Order: sequence, then C-alpha cells, then structure tokens
Amino acid sequence: MASNSGVGDSAQVDFQMEERNREAGQSSNSFEDSNELPNKIEQQLRCWKIFAIVFIVLSALLLLAVLLVVFIKTPLQSQGLFSGLTPQEADQIIKFMLNQKELKLKRSFKAQLDDNYIYSIDDELPPKSEVLQWLDGSNQTIPERKARVLLFMGETQTIEEYIVSPVPNPQIKTKRPNESLLGKLGLFVKW
Repeated sequence: MASNSGVGDSAQVDFQMEERNREAGQSSNSFEDSNELPNKIEQQLRCWKIFAIVFIVLSALLLLAVLLVVFIKTPLQSQGLFSGLTPQEADQIIKFMLNQKELKLKRSFKAQLDDNYIYSIDDELPPKSEVLQWLDGSNQTIPERKARVLLFMGETQTIEEYIVSPVPNPQIKTKRPNESLLGKLGLFVKW
C-alpha cells in the first residue's frame, strides 16, 4: 500500500506541478496582458498626439490664410457701368483736379474759408439714352464712366461743379453751368 500511496502521491505531485505550471503560465500570460494594456494606451496616446499636432498645424495654416486674405488687399477695380468710385479712382480724380493750376485748389485738410478746395467726389451716371442703346446692342461701346466733383471756391465765394472723365485715369474736366443740379436745388451759395 505504501507503494500505491507513493504512486498516488507522485501522481498528485505531478498534478500539482502541472497546476502550478499552468498557474505560472497563466500568471506569465497575465503579466504579458498587463504589459499589453499600457502598450495599447501608449499607442492610443501617440495617435491622439499625432492627431492633435496635425490639427494644430492645419489650424495655423488656416489662420495664416485668413490673415493673408484680410491684410493683403487686392486693388479694387471698377466693376461696371453703375459701380461707385473705388478709393483708387477717387485718388486719381483728386490728383487730376489738384494739377489743374488755374483752379488754385488746396487739399481740403489744409484749406481756409477763403481757399479753393474739393468738397466732394461722386460718380456721374451716364445719360439713360446711351445706356439703353448699349443694353439694346445698337451701340457697341460702353458709355464712358464719369465723376462729378464739387469745389468750394473761397476766392469767389461760390460752388462749382465739374464733370471729370474718363474714370479711371481722368484727362478731361468740364465745368457745369450753375443752372445744373445745384441751381435746381437752390444751392447758389454766396457767403
């Protein structure tokens, strides 16, 4: 019996050894699993970091593009027959009028009450008949764009109205008689 018990004991010892080995194997697997979990977290963190960096770079590029559009302005071009004057066109008209020495104009911010200066500049619409002929196709040339310039003439204490053309790049000024728009409005001013 002792031999039987020895055989049984050795079987039991083998079984216990296998169990321990399995447990050791499981514990080594669970150790590997516990190492895999931080690795997966690290991989996910790396992916999120890369995503965040790409997002920040794209945001910076978008911000740069917006700033370029806002701060680098393209020169405004006249857009058509009925478009108002662009700032560049108004500047050209001011320079043209200031170069007309017979008018003795001063810049408005330097002018006194007895000086001649430009009061306002506005676009002058072409005559309706010219526009209709152009729209109908009976006249192929686009009506010329013009500007109306009001001058305060301090020397003579009057207001003068000029039509300047063509816009852009004015070369001709024509004085309107006092019976034009100003006369119709009763703006004959003498001070």
